[in-house]
Amino acid sequence: MAKNDLRWQRTERNLMAAFKEELAARPLDKISVTALAKAADINKATFYLHYRDVYDLAAAYARQTAEDIVDGMDYLEAFFADPARFVRCFMDDFDLLRSRTDALAPNDLMPIFLDRLTARMDERLRAAFPPEDDAQGEILLTFVIGGFFATMARYIDSDKERAAEAAAHLLIALKEYSVRRFDADEPQATATC
Repeated sequence: MAKNDLRWQRTERNLMAAFKEELAARPLDKISVTALAKAADINKATFYLHYRDVYDLAAAYARQTAEDIVDGMDYLEAFFADPARFVRCFMDDFDLLRSRTDALAPNDLMPIFLDRLTARMDERLRAAFPPEDDAQGEILLTFVIGGFFATMARYIDSDKERAAEAAAHLLIALKEYSVRRFDADEPQATATC
């Protein structure tokens, strides 16, 4: 059965929904294929056509959650155009984001989630704003996205408003730096050890 087959897609949706419910109720290591198959209204053999085991499904769930979140960011174009607006919108979405990811951290799924979140943001930003200098643009974009999420994760609980303000200033400063740096006609410096 092909992955674009409607039955395959329905089974995927049912498995993801069942996994979400199970993960909210119990730790990952207590979730069984039998319980998931029953909740998704499939047999165990069908489960194994889709995933190797529960951990494979967990990783797919973390990646899918990240993609859904980034694809729902209708304000992502403001990341470069209006960083302060991007951060405000992100902060408005933060409680929803947290509610969708609360079960990931205690089950060691956050690294998979964050990796896919940053990769998907990178993909969407590149599609909207292709960098002129691919090598430097790629490095800077990866650094900015990773730094943004690391900063937010570290400081969001202690002072949400201050974290948002600092993140907006950081994005604005990096935007200004990249314009000056990458538009310059002078040769780029190279680091030596």
